Amino acid sequence: MIREIPPIPLLTLMSLVCLLLAISSSASEKPAGASFIVQSHRGAGFLAPENTLPSLQLAWIM
Repeated sequence: MIREIPPIPLLTLMSLVCLLLAISSSASEKPAGASFIVQSHRGAGFLAPENTLPSLQLAWIM
């Protein structure tokens, strides 16, 4: 048996769109005085021990 999906009220839909726009615009803002943002991840910990000189050298090469 297939049930119909009830329509989303227009006000709810508009509220969700506004919320998504606010979130996306605030996520792209840089902190005051910053020329760039440094981001990193811990995705290659198996290549060298973390927080060691070999890991920094490997990161520089990559």
